[in-house]
Amino acid sequence: MPDPAKQDPPELAHHLPLLLRHYCALSPSSPIQIPSPPFPSPRTLSLPQTQQYLVEHFLGRTESDEGARSWRRAFWRRVTKGIEAGFEERRREGDAERVEDEEVHPDILESMVDFLSTSSSTAECDAPGVSTRTYYWGDLSEPPASWRSIRSKEEGRMISGGTTGLRTWQACIALSNHLLANPAAVLSANRILELGAGVGLLSLVAARIKQDALAEGGTEEKKRIVATDVDKKVLEMLRGNIALNSLDDLVKAESLDWELASDPETGQDTLQAWKDAVFDGGGGAELIIGADIVYDPSLAGHLAATLQWLLQRGSGGKAPEALIAGTVRSEETWALFLEECRSSQLVVEAVPLQTLPDQSGLVGAEGWVGEGEVRLVHIVAA
Repeated sequence: MPDPAKQDPPELAHHLPLLLRHYCALSPSSPIQIPSPPFPSPRTLSLPQTQQYLVEHFLGRTESDEGARSWRRAFWRRVTKGIEAGFEERRREGDAERVEDEEVHPDILESMVDFLSTSSSTAECDAPGVSTRTYYWGDLSEPPASWRSIRSKEEGRMISGGTTGLRTWQACIALSNHLLANPAAVLSANRILELGAGVGLLSLVAARIKQDALAEGGTEEKKRIVATDVDKKVLEMLRGNIALNSLDDLVKAESLDWELASDPETGQDTLQAWKDAVFDGGGGAELIIGADIVYDPSLAGHLAATLQWLLQRGSGGKAPEALIAGTVRSEETWALFLEECRSSQLVVEAVPLQTLPDQSGLVGAEGWVGEGEVRLVHIVAA
């Protein structure tokens, strides 16, 4: 039987796989905000081949956690309403005889009934609580089973437990796609450190890049990516996500307090002991990465001081470099961070963000009000 996505209308060969990625990532924060395309028009939704694709590729991916169920309940409600609207549109176009022989696919109806029968105290357009999301990348024309992926347990709320670190943010998706499109920095670094890793998506994507290189015959030491944060709840979820993706041999999570770098008395000694312990005395990180960590002006100086410490060149080896991506919600905060870096004798250069062709990268973290432009800078010691 031909793949329904490759039948009429032909654009579904691209749009439905892309929609599937939004579905698996629970993105945007409300399924109502998924643009069309990739969300099919009502007329296209009503076609049997579209419904069959949804049944074959979407329905088996429902997560049991409530955050996912709430989001997907709203998704399937939009689908069923769209199908009914599509039937009506086609009747008006003179296709009444054919439409009378069609109906909403019984599996879609059964799924909708199941979602509606599950009580929820939250609004149907939200993804509250902890939910499991899958972030895919790879050629959209290939079967979904061949796509590369990272799974992540994370919060649907912007702030939970007093921290923003329990969910993936926009700049993390952008920098992940940049590294996938240009993996040289990851592959050439013997040791990588992520600042403010949160739930860990960026470090885990970097680990997949290294894992794919291993599969092609490369060599690799263990624990070469260190994902750092300071919040205990965040570190707990971060460690869980590393284990969820079976990447314990490539990634480890460690606590790192940026304020240590600003302490003139004991900070440097404490950090040196930390580095020796984390990297087993093998020197510091050669690549430092960070995404959505420039948001609090009170932390800009501490972050710059931490980067200055991390970017110090040791004896031998390559000079360390940093790639920091930020969603610019405040021009003043972003400018303050750059000025603090320059005051710390760091060289900062803006870098164009790269993406994978044909929308084949990760989707996610869209839909928050006030999200601004994502910018990427390359930083080295003067």
